[in-house]
Amino acid sequence: MKTTRQFVVCALALLLAGALPANATVPYTLPKDAPAAVSLIDHLHTELRSKDALRRQNALADVMALAACSASCTISFRSLPGKTLQIENEMGVGTVIDLTALLPDLKRIYYTDRSDQDRLQALDALLTIGNEQSLEQLITTPARSSAHVREMTQRGVARYFMDKYPTLKKRAYQQRGTLSLDDVERARQQHKRMMRRTAQRG
Repeated sequence: MKTTRQFVVCALALLLAGALPANATVPYTLPKDAPAAVSLIDHLHTELRSKDALRRQNALADVMALAACSASCTISFRSLPGKTLQIENEMGVGTVIDLTALLPDLKRIYYTDRSDQDRLQALDALLTIGNEQSLEQLITTPARSSAHVREMTQRGVARYFMDKYPTLKKRAYQQRGTLSLDDVERARQQHKRMMRRTAQRG
């Protein structure tokens, strides 16, 4: 019987059973010449740190595909040709695989890569994963990059926070064309107050 190249993650069952912790990774079968016990996250970590631009780009595409999957999907890995991952997330909330361990690698590419294409891919992955602390860092520590990357960063981060905290749409960004951490923090606190009032009303 041929070795299967497809991995099935029954997210609903795992979540209900409490068997999928926040830092869970999905194991997969590596090529014969690779270490046997390496996880998917470890593999992507290695590829994102590769000196080969194509390997980094393939890994970035895989991270984006994983981060964007919030329902049922089948991912064909670019960094592992011929390998696929089938995800069944019937709850349709969040992602099955926690990618936060890859945030330092994505930020390193965003801040230091020579290619605007790679920087923008890393930015897209950061925005899709949606870790607020990492996105706030993009505001406080701008990258030394092209004007195009800076503009796409400002637009992407502003769009992320305005979608999450709609009150920002009526405030500083639209008035000044910029977004500060103070703007985000005010909107966050207002959101928390609204949530508390809603919970109290029952």
